[in-house]
Amino acid sequence: MIHQAMKIEFICAFFIAFELIESCRGMNLTTGRRLQESGIGLNGIFQILGPMFFIGLQCSSMNTAFYIIRSNSVMQLSPIPFGSLFVNCLLWTLYGYMKANSSMFYPNLTGLFVGTFCLSIFHHYCITKPWDMYFVVLMISVICVILAQYELVEYIGFLGCALSIAVSGSPLAVVRTVIRDKSTASLPFATSFVTWLNNLSWVLFGYFVVHDPFIYLPNILGFTLSSLQMSLFFIYGFPSVSYNKKQSLPVDVNDNEVE
Repeated sequence: MIHQAMKIEFICAFFIAFELIESCRGMNLTTGRRLQESGIGLNGIFQILGPMFFIGLQCSSMNTAFYIIRSNSVMQLSPIPFGSLFVNCLLWTLYGYMKANSSMFYPNLTGLFVGTFCLSIFHHYCITKPWDMYFVVLMISVICVILAQYELVEYIGFLGCALSIAVSGSPLAVVRTVIRDKSTASLPFATSFVTWLNNLSWVLFGYFVVHDPFIYLPNILGFTLSSLQMSLFFIYGFPSVSYNKKQSLPVDVNDNEVE
């Protein structure tokens, strides 16, 4: 089983690397002659950073899925982060396609496959199937496809902002736990830091490159909340090494601010 999981992990990692390369190669689809004449510049950098950090967060979700495979159990993990990843990536994949924006399309297309993989792993190993969550995911997915069918791109943007705001409350529960315990043991630094960078990069991309409020407004909220999380490490410090060794379970903290 472990060898099989390693093979799957290698294949998924290769797929994600391929999609990242395609995203970087596709930058010129949205900037055209401007980048060719003036070089990559800040706009080109912003186009690369967003997909790069977001794919890094997808790797975190896959790490959790592989932990489930190795453990043969979902333990007390929630399927909501996986469902949120799938729905958000479907929505923003359609939005990126309709906007002809490769910097949004490719990384979210990758996230769509990653979300599907993680959901399938969770479903296989969980004892009680989360049918209620599956129904919500299905309904939102159908709405997204219908809106895309009628080319209602603005409505897809509004729905994306609404979903981003809905999931933005997730970090607040972790913040309450950290303040209560006066310890950041429940807050993984690596994931929190990449989330902070991810939100910042999409704010810069949405505001300075494509001037799209549907992109930068929800990520401003995500950046504010992730900054709050990062500030907790300065206030309470890092957990002890011995405690981290006991906490071998990967944790995803609001890694679904999808762009």
